[in-house]
Amino acid sequence: MRKRTGRCGWAAWGCAAFVAGVLGLAPVEPSDAPEQTEGAPLLMGPRVISEPGEGGGPARTESMTSDKPTLIERSFNGSMKRLDERPEIAALERLTLSEGERAAVHEVLTLRVASVRRVLDESMDLFLEVQGLRQSGVLGGSLVAGERRGTDSDERRAAMEKLAALRERIMPLLEPALLEQLCEVLEPENGAALRALVESYRAALIGEELATARGKRATGLGGVNDEDAARERRAEVTPLALRRFETNQTLREMARSLAAEVAERRERLDALLTTVGASPEQAEEIRRIAVEAGLGNGPADARAQDRRAEALRKILAQLTPEQRRRWIESRRAAEN
Repeated sequence: MRKRTGRCGWAAWGCAAFVAGVLGLAPVEPSDAPEQTEGAPLLMGPRVISEPGEGGGPARTESMTSDKPTLIERSFNGSMKRLDERPEIAALERLTLSEGERAAVHEVLTLRVASVRRVLDESMDLFLEVQGLRQSGVLGGSLVAGERRGTDSDERRAAMEKLAALRERIMPLLEPALLEQLCEVLEPENGAALRALVESYRAALIGEELATARGKRATGLGGVNDEDAARERRAEVTPLALRRFETNQTLREMARSLAAEVAERRERLDALLTTVGASPEQAEEIRRIAVEAGLGNGPADARAQDRRAEALRKILAQLTPEQRRRWIESRRAAEN
């Protein structure tokens, strides 16, 4: 008999923090940057979700555990809840893995974090532009065709070309798919369970969008019927819908990665401002300079390095001689 462990808290991988310098802030759409709980233990018990009741009524509480694990949850109105993390990560939390499997999954996800960060650094300008187009409605986030807001054909065509260019940049994150990488390192039983959880969620999500696109409303309030309906809808999961699903998941993954880095850099900048004793006026101006310096490509881009060097000169010009000395000493200490 294999030695088993408890449920694994893989959600921490959904928004990994990256060590970086103080400068390099960039804007992030809040909806793509869900808050993550720091220090989540590797072994986690069942998660519980509490939601306010309608009309001030009693709160609704749902346990994430059941006799039959599922990623499919529905709100009060019957619409499907979207996960704030990749379905593969959420599904891993519902499996019981051996020590060997946990180590193998850890390695896959560690490499994934590094790959996401690298691709994001290499594609930052294009990524931010596409995200803006998606959020403005020029590029919809729908998984099925036909759900678009009113835009002229030239604007839509130009936006689609940018999306295609970005998809080409992120291809190393799409192939091989994360699901396939994880199933490969799991034992057959857990691999099959992981695949079933992810595919059921994916089919249900695409099915709901298909129903919406057809002018219908998805119904059902959870339980086994959701899983049965998801299996029936798999026949409707076209290659195009699958491609859109994986692209959307990866773009959200990149946004969470960027949000984590931005948050960490902001914290480091705030700590530096406290160390040098910056006045409120100095702090406001320095934050403005830092944000401007962060627009554009990531650390690997030479233009960004030049902007940050210029920003550092502007920041030091805002400080007194004693504050500049403290700033430089703190930066050197952080680098050592």
